Amino acid sequence: MRKLKILVIGPNYIGDILMITPSLRILKKLYPESEINVITTQQGKEILEKNPNIDNIIIRNKKLKISDRISLIRKVISYSPDYVFLFRTTLFYVLLSYLSNSKYRFGVGSGFINLFLTKSIKPDIKRPYRQECVEVINLSLNEKYPFFSELYKLEIYTDELEKKYITDLLFRYKLEPKKIVLISPGSTRPSKLWQPEKYAQVINKLSEKGYSVILTGTKSDTIISEIIKYTNRHLIILTELNLKQYAELIKNSILFIGSDSGGFYISIACNVNSVCLFGSTDPEKYGPFDKERQKIIYKKLNCSPCYKKICPKTKKSFLTPCMEKITVDDILTAINNYIEI
Repeated sequence: MRKLKILVIGPNYIGDILMITPSLRILKKLYPESEINVITTQQGKEILEKNPNIDNIIIRNKKLKISDRISLIRKVISYSPDYVFLFRTTLFYVLLSYLSNSKYRFGVGSGFINLFLTKSIKPDIKRPYRQECVEVINLSLNEKYPFFSELYKLEIYTDELEKKYITDLLFRYKLEPKKIVLISPGSTRPSKLWQPEKYAQVINKLSEKGYSVILTGTKSDTIISEIIKYTNRHLIILTELNLKQYAELIKNSILFIGSDSGGFYISIACNVNSVCLFGSTDPEKYGPFDKERQKIIYKKLNCSPCYKKICPKTKKSFLTPCMEKITVDDILTAINNYIEI
């Protein structure tokens, strides 16, 4: 008997990709005999590899050129899915689902978009993204099922190779697990960046209390070099870990601190206490469900949330009003929920 073929069109960013993992788990429970393929980016593949709820991953580039689009259309037509679930609804992906000749296509849409979807839910800027994905899944059922409790758990799977890599790294730097505080200050959006001098004050306080502070990010995170200018503390800087190694490092940490970026969502998946700074993004839509393990610092302004890459008011990094309003005391108070400082 032919398996039911399900195609999931996933989002772009690390955090969003992790936020669809509850929905992938739900799909596998609903359709245990199905074959689930997910369209995602190279980073998405890194996150979703070894996930038992996925049968295959179709990689796409973040920025789709015409040749990439044609190639993706061919792959999807060749796969011939029965159901398509759009967790990222753009005109191209809606057309892609339509061209797949699938019997059912579910997503978020209105107006013109709905001409290509079998069933849809209306857009809602306040609806939590994790909940939105589940509501899209519910479109495939005769009765809505209350999956809310499933949404707390995000998933990322590592193996012994990554565990050994981090064990060796901790030994090399003479680091004691659970005395590590991981700080990830960077973001793809400059509007999400907190002031480097404030991070330095937090680092100084943590160091005084005997915690080992690790700064993590990518080589392009210039904020790391800015933070270093404001502190004379010994810091370990790691900018070349892959996402699975990063997850293992977080598991060995007592606390994660950072901006609203991929690292924060990995900390949720690793079930590690975290403090996250939100600015241009609405934490009600993209924030955590477990408000005890994850503390959100958010100063809502009249212009919040704007979702802009650069603040329209200042047009400069580290000078975003919603981030400037977050104080060092705000962060230290949140940290005190988890460790003595």
